[in-house]
Amino acid sequence: MTDENIIIKQESRKDKIPAWFWAVFTLFVLVIIAFWVAGAGILYIFREAQASLQYSSEEEVRFKEVYVEGKGDKKIVLIPVKGLIMDSGGDSWGRPDMVKEVGEKLKKAKSDEKVAAVILQVDSPGGGVTASDILANRVKDFRSSGKIIAVSMEDVATSGAYYISAPSDYIIAHPTTITGSIGVLMQSFNIEGLLDKVGVQDIIFKSGEMKDIFSPMRNITEEEKKLIQNMVDFMFRRFISVVAEGRNLPVEKIEAVADARILASDEALRLGLIDDIGYIEDAINKVRELADAPDAKIVKYKKESSISELFFMRMDDINPVSKITGGVPPGCRFMYLWKVNL
Repeated sequence: MTDENIIIKQESRKDKIPAWFWAVFTLFVLVIIAFWVAGAGILYIFREAQASLQYSSEEEVRFKEVYVEGKGDKKIVLIPVKGLIMDSGGDSWGRPDMVKEVGEKLKKAKSDEKVAAVILQVDSPGGGVTASDILANRVKDFRSSGKIIAVSMEDVATSGAYYISAPSDYIIAHPTTITGSIGVLMQSFNIEGLLDKVGVQDIIFKSGEMKDIFSPMRNITEEEKKLIQNMVDFMFRRFISVVAEGRNLPVEKIEAVADARILASDEALRLGLIDDIGYIEDAINKVRELADAPDAKIVKYKKESSISELFFMRMDDINPVSKITGGVPPGCRFMYLWKVNL
């Protein structure tokens, strides 16, 4: 055997991974999976037990008060309203959606005798019609307690985000805020022409002519268009009435700007859709004045993370559909939304 062959054999032995390594590695992976499954089972049991508790007890566990500034006995609570306004029912690990979480915080603030006011920090393009209406109703309910509720608009507060802001006592927008977009959106798509080109046919059995309305496999009929437009008009009228009532303005004045246009903060102020332009500090000073609590301290409610949230990422973070649609759930929905296609 030549020296060259001996060197090649020695190198091949050196590069070869022993079988025991793969056995240990496989065992390690199986142990990790077993722990993960066992942990998920324990968390499931824990959530089921937690769900049986009374709502008030669940609320105390979920949020803790975080001090921001001030020394007074009275409190003003800052509550963020950020992202799409959707009533999604929460995620698979028991975390509430934004609508439910904001509603729970408002309920907590309402029941606390030391809370004099709430400031909603709104940064949202809007969202679902029903979700926006639920949140607007939560704002009305809080206001009915006699406590002050104000809105500080940040980057964007359009459509459904303006819908929930209108019933508040006071609205202040940043100098660069985009708001308005009073209107309703229903969107679908049609790929019938594409399917014809590739020779694909849609076969469907239905109990009524409109059962597959908005199917992407066929064009919408004139009768269906009329039906959907009537529903859009109904929800549009409700939007206008909520804004008119909340802002204490004539319906005709709201109708004049309710063509879904977006508005800069100075234009919104001129039209009476907001009360002032300024920053969060200005909002706090104004709310202290309105609530007659000049020394009120500022607090936030922080949701206490569960074990599941410490170890598992949000499902939305790994959901490709969510990334493609910008967070808007797939399917046909009536939306109070300023939709920007990127």
